[in-house]
Amino acid sequence: GPQSVDLSTSNTYGDITYTMVHNDGGGRAGSLSFDSAYADIDEIDFSFASDANLAIDDIVATPVSADTTGPVFSSATVNGSTLVMTYTDASALDATNVPGTGSFAVTAGGNAVTVDTAVVNASARTVTLTLHGPVANNQAVTVAYTDPSAGNDASAIQDALGNDAASLTATTVTNLTPDTTPPVFASASVDGTTLVLSYTEANTLDAAHGPLPGAYTVMAAGTPVPVSAVSVDAAGKTV
Repeated sequence: GPQSVDLSTSNTYGDITYTMVHNDGGGRAGSLSFDSAYADIDEIDFSFASDANLAIDDIVATPVSADTTGPVFSSATVNGSTLVMTYTDASALDATNVPGTGSFAVTAGGNAVTVDTAVVNASARTVTLTLHGPVANNQAVTVAYTDPSAGNDASAIQDALGNDAASLTATTVTNLTPDTTPPVFASASVDGTTLVLSYTEANTLDAAHGPLPGAYTVMAAGTPVPVSAVSVDAAGKTV
């Protein structure tokens, strides 16, 4: 039946491998592969010491297209003072020749935010910016990037082959910064048996986990008034 014979141990070109395949009809076919480090080889000597009857009938070279496409921006998130830009690319990113912090423009709530550092993670294909101060929960955040020139530059967001990423206009960043500020009491009013407490809060209140009636003490003319029920209006930010 069909069998494969791997003759790669006879080559002297590192990652070059040659595999000879015998088919049922007695014919022979082979394949040759080598990595990009050997792209300049212009002569290869084959030696088949294990089978003196082997001969090469034909060699067909299939060129591999060079990667000339730069990294493509995918998304951005921010949590506190850490903003992460994610890219897609066939190659890893260049983590050594990174762009300067001046190449980036970040805003939070419409105000410019200084970028202190920019670090590239080659395998994750991310660019992490450390902001001078944390953004607040619920703030609208944008990021922009300016490629130094139209060509491939020494220091830029680029892949391992030196292909630059394109400039990025101000783009919305997903704000993952948690809300750590509790609601603040604003005012209270009463109408008959209904007493309403109003709060200020950047987000809505939690209507599913409201307090129990026993958490409140209500006095009317110095006399305690029992609280029979409590409900929370999430959007209205009232209790």
